[in-house]
Amino acid sequence: MHEASLAKNIIEIISANTELTNGVRIKRVNLRVGELAGIYYDSLQFYFTEMSKGTSAENAELIFENLPIVGKCRECSNEFPLQNFEINCPKCGLSKFDIISGNEFEIVNIEVE
Repeated sequence: MHEASLAKNIIEIISANTELTNGVRIKRVNLRVGELAGIYYDSLQFYFTEMSKGTSAENAELIFENLPIVGKCRECSNEFPLQNFEINCPKCGLSKFDIISGNEFEIVNIEVE
C-alpha cells in the first residue's frame, strides 16, 4: 500500500515544479526504480492515475526504468549484479559485499507539453 503514498509524493513534486513553469500539462514522468524498492508498478500507476485527476499530471504516463541489484565486493572492490541469490563475487569468490544499487526510487525527469 505504500504505492499510494509514493503516488501522492510524485504528484506533490510535479505540482511544485509546474508552478515554476506556469502550470503546463505533464505528459510523462520518468522514474528510476531499484529491484529492492518493492514497488508494484501496476499499483503505483493505478494510484497515480486516480490521484492526479484534476491536476496538471492528469493523463500523464509513468515510465519505469528498472535498476538491478548491484553489490561491491569488500575484498577486491569488484562491482557485480546480484542475481538468483548468487552472492559470491565472480572475481574472487568471496561473499563479503555491500549493496550499492537496487534501493533507488527517483524521478529522473518530468516531460511537459
